[in-house]
Formats: sequence, C-alpha cells, structure tokens
Amino acid sequence: MKILSILTILLISQFSGALMADCTEGDCANGYGANTYNRGNEYVGEWKNHLPHGQGTMTYTTGDKYVGEWKNGIRTGQGTMTYTNGNKYVGEWKDAEADGLGTKTWASGDKYVGDFVRGKRTGLGIYTWAKSGNKYVGQFVNNQRTGKGTLTFAKTGDIYEGEFVNNQRTGEGIITFASGTVREGIWLNNEFVRDKNKNNQSVQKNNSKPSNNRAY
Repeated sequence: MKILSILTILLISQFSGALMADCTEGDCANGYGANTYNRGNEYVGEWKNHLPHGQGTMTYTTGDKYVGEWKNGIRTGQGTMTYTNGNKYVGEWKDAEADGLGTKTWASGDKYVGDFVRGKRTGLGIYTWAKSGNKYVGQFVNNQRTGKGTLTFAKTGDIYEGEFVNNQRTGEGIITFASGTVREGIWLNNEFVRDKNKNNQSVQKNNSKPSNNRAY
C-alpha cells in the first residue's frame, strides 16, 4: 500500500507538472489563483498542493465548462458541466465522472433526474422526452431502462407498468389504455406475448390494440 501511495503521488506530480504553465494570477499553490495549462485549459479557483482543490471553474479548449468542487485535481463533489453541444449536467461527481444524484438535460429538451454511476444513468430515475412528452419513472442500468418502471404516453394517456430490458418492455407488465382497457401479461421487445394466467389470452375488456408500441 505504501509503494502504491508513493507511485500515485509521483504520477499526480508528473501529470500536473507536464500540463501546467506558470500561474497567471494569485496563488496556485495553496490559495486562490488562475492558471492556463499547456494544453489550453483554463482553471480559476482554489488550490491545494499545486492542484485544483475546493471550488473552481475549468474552461476546456473544447468550449465545455465545469463549475464546482475539486479534490486533488479531480472533479469530485457538487458541480455543473455545460457542454458546447447544448447538453448540461448538474449534480454529484466522483473521480471526474457524474456519480450520485444528478440532472442531465439535452439540447433536444430531454431531461433525466436520478442516479448516476461512473457517468451512466444507473439506479432510480425519471426520464422525460421533450418532443413526445412521454415520461418514464423507474430503474436504469448503464443508460438503459432495465428493471421495473412506469412509462406514460402523453399523447394517448396510456400507461405501462412493469419490467423493462434494454429500453424494451420485456417481462411481466400491464398496460392501461385511456379508454379503460387493460392488458396484463408477458411482453417481449415491446410486443404483448401472452396473458400471465390464461393460456395466451389477454385480459382486454374489448378489442382495443396498444396505441403505441414504439420503444422510447
């Protein structure tokens, strides 16, 4: 462990030294200062042991901008990343990745509020589509709707409650149509396969068909 710690310190020192230019303003050792890195990124904020530590703002050469907490030169804590493509993330960070509770909005207007693990939507969350108005509330794994959840179709008012696998309605589930028709049973890739209890017969109250089988 002691050897590993020494190697880590050496790597951080070599990395920061290779990328950092002279401090352009203030105290970039243990205080508040501004620095332009050799690669063109610009950091303004708090420093500790010559590394961003505390509150600070990093503007990247790509145009992306992070405002928030740092720990030993790494984005860790609460922070906001605004991307040049119009996307934005506000929430918790760990080891330079979205990790914890956060909100991601896309240029399209889509929005996700919930859990992140290592930069991906994993855990419980709410995803809302701006164009259709549809909303999913439930479990995610690696950015996919996987697990139990509820998908509401805004245009029709239909509601599906049940299991998902890789964004598809797959497993046990029940869809309630705005008309009052109910279909409960087993689903595969968004298609109704069979009734759960009645030998491949659905429990529909009439002949209504699902008004929307698209995968959202």
